[in-house]
Amino acid sequence: MKILETILLIILIIISIVQLPNIILNRNLSNLKYLTLILVFQNIVCVLANDTLGKTVGQLCIIYKEFILYGSICTYLVITKKVTLNKKYAPFLLEFILLFLFFLIGSASIFTRLICLRQIMTPIILVLYGSCIKLNRKELESFIKFIVNIGLFQSIFGLIERFLLGDNFWLILHIEKFMDSKGFSEWTSDIGLPGNYYSFDLYSLVGSSFRRLVGISTDPLLTAHFLSFCVVLLLFNKVYKSKIKQNIILIIMIGTICFTLSKGGILIIALAYLCKIWKHNKVHGIVTFMIMGICLVLIISTNFLDTVAIHASGLTTSFSIHSLFGKGLGSWGNYARLYEGTGEAGESYMGLIIGQTGLIGFVVFVYAFIKNAKIILKEGKSTLSYAILVYVISVLIEAFLSESAINYIGSGIAFIIFGIMINSSASYKNNLEHNYLVNF
Repeated sequence: MKILETILLIILIIISIVQLPNIILNRNLSNLKYLTLILVFQNIVCVLANDTLGKTVGQLCIIYKEFILYGSICTYLVITKKVTLNKKYAPFLLEFILLFLFFLIGSASIFTRLICLRQIMTPIILVLYGSCIKLNRKELESFIKFIVNIGLFQSIFGLIERFLLGDNFWLILHIEKFMDSKGFSEWTSDIGLPGNYYSFDLYSLVGSSFRRLVGISTDPLLTAHFLSFCVVLLLFNKVYKSKIKQNIILIIMIGTICFTLSKGGILIIALAYLCKIWKHNKVHGIVTFMIMGICLVLIISTNFLDTVAIHASGLTTSFSIHSLFGKGLGSWGNYARLYEGTGEAGESYMGLIIGQTGLIGFVVFVYAFIKNAKIILKEGKSTLSYAILVYVISVLIEAFLSESAINYIGSGIAFIIFGIMINSSASYKNNLEHNYLVNF
């Protein structure tokens, strides 16, 4: 078995090395699909690499995508001779400058500061990469369908993994080596599985932990976020010509997300449905919003889901420091606790931004997305524009209560398309009578 794994990995490594210059220099539809496959299958390839070729190769597999992202942006600026970015991206550039300054004032180790810099830069670098890509409408339609088809594959594999393969599948692949290569050994359970493969949220109902659907991404949260993006695309756009086929796929994906027990994935779907209802009938939207609000209050007040309080503490604690400038990179969040043994780690992405860069860094970060969301909504009022904004805004809302909400594998593709639409929004106008991406 390991011989076959090794041969497969060597072939993939050769292809990746040969393809790297092409994907960096040619930011087209084919290479965007290639990058999407890299993001989706990154972790499972790393699992195989750690098991057969060693930790170093596995770590290189993880950062391969970043060679592509940063390399593409740099070559784009050089080739197009644009030493400064369009004013649309000025807030993102300002955030990058702030992060560099907070990197210098941080007291944590260089390694921890680099990890935290990479974490906060994730959505920014994805948006900037998207801004380097120009797709026409047909290419964008093709890419959306490609994403949803991958989502369908993820759903089918996830259901097989959850109900047929089980824990042994991951134990045979030595998933614990993958966790060790990322420095997450502390978060591995006694049986050798990542701790989040089982959830205690439903303990009060079932009396035991509940095995979550993991999927090809090797992580329940990542799988849920990618599938929730597909659900949002299906809700607002006619991806398939057959309405029956589209609805069946939609039901399969929503069911798969439920089995992941990802509160973030379910929140995104709920907010997407709320926006869809609001778009068609504002009265119904208000009633739906009130019902969702009551349900949320009941969940929090009854502590029905035990981990909600943990997620909320990261945000409230970060605000309690009353700092305009924060404590520097590497001082806050899960990575600070993991690598430095210091700082608060309450599962809040926005909380870690506030804790490390203060209110000034937080305001610039949020402003960058608000400014460009308005540009997309104003210049490109298509159903796809609406879907991308709904998803990105939902993820940013979730990020107040989840440190893992914004990531390369789960939500990364949406941020790339967000960048594409900022760059091309003027070409996506309202004339959609004969367009494939329309409401149905």
